[in-house]
Amino acid sequence: HELFLFEQQFNLGLNNSEIFEKIIHLSRLKIKKVKSLGKHFEKNTHEIRKQLKDVYYWLKICPKEIEESFIHMKTLDRMLHYLGRWQDHFILRKKITQYIKELPKRNEEKLLLKALEKNLINTEDDILDKAWKKWNEIENKKATVSVALSAPERS
Repeated sequence: HELFLFEQQFNLGLNNSEIFEKIIHLSRLKIKKVKSLGKHFEKNTHEIRKQLKDVYYWLKICPKEIEESFIHMKTLDRMLHYLGRWQDHFILRKKITQYIKELPKRNEEKLLLKALEKNLINTEDDILDKAWKKWNEIENKKATVSVALSAPERS
């Protein structure tokens, strides 16, 4: 039923098998893009998260055997969880940093917030390390079918 709605909404004129093939193809391209972005993982964390969320939600409309034949969804889900937590901490730290700039120089609140800011940086690093480890599982094909990373792209 979901596929029927998907096909109708986008007027693809494709059967289920062709839709799944298209989803796998698009997911493969996203994984390849993330592989490239992963060379500078910390700098590209937000973009990596966006790309992988696309893959995750695209694959969720496929039958389980298709999604699991492409990537281990629990690994991808865990990685997205870590990237989401990292994003939350990153935004909070940026807001605190901005607030600190607005406080008077010698202020007890400023000292406390600077300590919190430092703790947030350490927490972000720990969370990002966990996400990186999950990405390594995916990239090293422990969690991704080799075809996802090595198959030639269709034109």
